[in-house]
Amino acid sequence: MSFPEVATNYQIILARDGTLDSLTVSVELYPKMFDGDRKKLKKLEADITESIRDRIVVSPKIEFLVPGSLPRTEGEAVRVVDLSTEI
Repeated sequence: MSFPEVATNYQIILARDGTLDSLTVSVELYPKMFDGDRKKLKKLEADITESIRDRIVVSPKIEFLVPGSLPRTEGEAVRVVDLSTEI
């Protein structure tokens, strides 16, 4: 991601709710972003959503996480989790 507030670890989650597909992007933020300023987080959420929507024409849900929240694996990171095919 090209946002300085966002750490290098992120995950894209595809899911299905009934007949609708959903896209959630979980991103780890640097600790300095968790300073209680909700306006700053809302602006960042809107900026990330717009950036993704401009590229793939889908508006994702953005989930902010503290560093170390996403699972770490040896080797390549699991960036996309597809839950849409699970029953």
